[in-house]
Amino acid sequence: MQYKLSRNGSNPADILGNDYKSTLKPALNRFEDELKKSSLEKLEELISLQQKSQDNIIKIKEKGSRLTELKSQIDVGETQLSLMKKDLEDYTSMCCMEANRMTEDDEQEVHTLDTMEQKVEDSLKSSNEKLQHVTQQTDEEIQICACELMALIDSVSKYKEHMTSTILDKKNGFSETAEAVPNTLKGSLAAEFGSLLPKI
Repeated sequence: MQYKLSRNGSNPADILGNDYKSTLKPALNRFEDELKKSSLEKLEELISLQQKSQDNIIKIKEKGSRLTELKSQIDVGETQLSLMKKDLEDYTSMCCMEANRMTEDDEQEVHTLDTMEQKVEDSLKSSNEKLQHVTQQTDEEIQICACELMALIDSVSKYKEHMTSTILDKKNGFSETAEAVPNTLKGSLAAEFGSLLPKI
């Protein structure tokens, strides 16, 4: 609907015409209804938005509480992590000190073993030299003893031969004496007691 407005009018009737009320009222009523409807929709939308806003505020508060709780847990975790980090650093430091001590002990033990090994080598070398000397001396003494033993065996053998010859000579002498004694005794007895013996 369009109106032809008069520029010379001083009141609504002059500007819009005398029938403006009957013409505009339905339009105004419709506009009012639409405005009320729109306002009601806006109000309902506003109420819905307020409800959503309240819900969002509650959710934000809940999330804030949750964030505060999480922050507290994070702080506790960071504190525990710091303690664990310190314990780990202390343990690492202790391990390093222990490793250094073990390294020093190992180096000292290696040095001690090297010294002992050198002493053993020197002692073994000295023992070998002494063994060679003793072996050589023993061989010489064995040769001397062997020569003396051979000389003793030769002397015993010669003495045995001499004694065997002497015993044989004495045995022969004893045999001859044993044979001569009865004959001599018999002759002596015959000479002395011949007259008394019966004649055969």
